[in-house]
Amino acid sequence: MPVESSHLASGCCGLLDRAKTRFLIDHFKKKEHQLTETRNANAEAFSGSGVIMPTSSTDERHMAIRGLGEIALRVNNLDAMQEFYEEVIGLQLMTRVPNCAFFRIADGYGGDTQVLALFDRSQNPNYHGTDAATSTVDHIAFEIALTDFAGEKKRLEAFGLQVETTEHAWVHWRSLYVINPEGNQVELVCYDGSV
Repeated sequence: MPVESSHLASGCCGLLDRAKTRFLIDHFKKKEHQLTETRNANAEAFSGSGVIMPTSSTDERHMAIRGLGEIALRVNNLDAMQEFYEEVIGLQLMTRVPNCAFFRIADGYGGDTQVLALFDRSQNPNYHGTDAATSTVDHIAFEIALTDFAGEKKRLEAFGLQVETTEHAWVHWRSLYVINPEGNQVELVCYDGSV
């Protein structure tokens, strides 16, 4: 590589990282604004309508959904939450920019990747913080193999976490529950035909 292009390439890396970060920030601000507008419109459309019943069975509808693409959580302490999902839960960090972190959960549909995204929105105007007690998120669950169940329970306990176990007979699941650093419940679940 000629000296000029080598120098140019090394100088561009910082610019590319900043451009990538700026793009991600702008993209997610736009998405957040669209989500707020959609939530407001949905709340207005469904207010006072009572219970909504399905008009057809799942088998009668066209199902375009093939999997879960992303779970996105707002966080108060991005560093602590990144450490929890990376070190305790064991997810692979895909990328980290100043106010968000993305983790690989598993292969998704059609070559996509299932992702857990953590967002620190504290620098956004009009942001009021998060509160696990009043969040609309009840819990998130990650699948594990039945053969890993006992080992994962011991591993989580070794982190000093209180681990609750539950069986859900109606779906033949065994579950481990822990609480993340911001008070959200996280479940590790496996299929067990004997349950």
